[in-house]
Amino acid sequence: MLKKYKKRIRSEFSNSPKFYLSFILIFIFYIGSRIWRIDQLLEFNYDQGRDALAISSLLNGNLILLGPTTGIEGIFLGPFYYYFLAIGYFLGQGSPVIASIWQTIFVSLGFVISFYLLKKYISKFAAITYALLSTFSFYWIKDNRWLSNPTPSAFFVPLTILFLIKSFISPLIFLPMTFLSLGILLQLEAATGLFIFLTLIIFIIFNYKKYNFKSFLISALSFFITLIPQIIFELKYNFLITKNIISFITSKASTNTTSTFQIPSEKIIMERIELYSNLFFNTLKVDFDSRYNFLFVIFLLICIFILYKNWQNVFIKITSFIFLGVLFILLFYQGNYGQIYFWYFIPLIQPFFLLLATALSYLYFKNKLIKPVIILFVVLVVINQLELIKNYLNDGLDGPTTVALGNQVKAVKYVIEDSKGQAYNTDVYLPPVIPYPYTYLFNYYGKKYNQLPSQKLVSNLYTLHEVDTAMPKREISWLKRQEGIGKIVKQVKFGGISVEKRERLKNE
Repeated sequence: MLKKYKKRIRSEFSNSPKFYLSFILIFIFYIGSRIWRIDQLLEFNYDQGRDALAISSLLNGNLILLGPTTGIEGIFLGPFYYYFLAIGYFLGQGSPVIASIWQTIFVSLGFVISFYLLKKYISKFAAITYALLSTFSFYWIKDNRWLSNPTPSAFFVPLTILFLIKSFISPLIFLPMTFLSLGILLQLEAATGLFIFLTLIIFIIFNYKKYNFKSFLISALSFFITLIPQIIFELKYNFLITKNIISFITSKASTNTTSTFQIPSEKIIMERIELYSNLFFNTLKVDFDSRYNFLFVIFLLICIFILYKNWQNVFIKITSFIFLGVLFILLFYQGNYGQIYFWYFIPLIQPFFLLLATALSYLYFKNKLIKPVIILFVVLVVINQLELIKNYLNDGLDGPTTVALGNQVKAVKYVIEDSKGQAYNTDVYLPPVIPYPYTYLFNYYGKKYNQLPSQKLVSNLYTLHEVDTAMPKREISWLKRQEGIGKIVKQVKFGGISVEKRERLKNE
């Protein structure tokens, strides 16, 4: 079996060496742009610190039943992301850098699956177009480097599409795998994960003749397995999350104005179209004015037309159902108390690139005259983003407002080294107020250098504060409070992070 598979790959490569060499070169840049200087540029903020502390507890043998918060009070994701990322933290012995690289591996596998799907079900041109646009998308590079729970959806969305396609041939194997993947998606991004789940349930109902009762039964069990930790938590705490979900759905999306779900007005539809066009076209760094939102509508119409013309192509059907279906449902969803956040759309970026590559391929082969226009468009999109990518990946972290893992680690190491083996305390301010990132970093490097902060009040006090551009008065108030606690002996800056060594004046 393995010999036949190797022979098939060798034969395929020999038939299209330029095609696969192009893919390999693009893939190398894809990986490189996602991990280059990750030890310096990684965003390690409130969420990352919170997750790292939870995973540290997990690696110390404590069972975790819930994952990160959804941003809605009292509603949490499942724990999959913590268990997934725990492997990276374990391999890196607590290093966020290794955990981030571990995550990047899965994101990259999503790229490979997407490339394969386009090559198999659309064309080689579509596959290369997708590879170029997604690899050189500045927006997508930054999203892929984000150490946060929505990011692995870049792997699980194309995986779900692949499994659902395969389920038409082998329903007993691949339909349960589809539902397992959907269950994981729900634990990565709740809102969009739920909407993808709903659209694919509708798709499966439309194609129910492809399956049998046994495949549905095993699929239901497969999906149920992903819910076991939350069910245990619910039983233990009197269905707390369920009550919060019901409260959120039945309450107002914003104080005394609109419901969480409602029929959209013309104004809401226009606002949502503008939001969609800005978010998705931003992946191409094509900053259209709101007057040009009709271009996004044209793109949607082209997708619908291609779907109509290629109804028998299961890949186009599934990808269109996910992308168009979720955008349609989002017209009715008023968001998290009226707010629609960018991370809701991260699971939709892969389907967007897949459909964009499909549309460009369709136009490319439809008319000879339009071929050079399509090629020029792809080339210009790539060139337009190269300077942005270069500047981002070469950031020196010395800007007055720059905060990233590189200068956070420098600040933490400075405190540890400057204390010279003497007991010291720390007090930290950062815009989200709760200093989870520094709690983790001081614990990680403190153990590494056998110099943890003292739990008792001592005269040696180090204050760290990140610049707060959104609420500078809050930072100023914090600094004034510190003046009454400790006298500054010396101070140093690391980009947007200030560190002061203080001599404590009073123990409080």
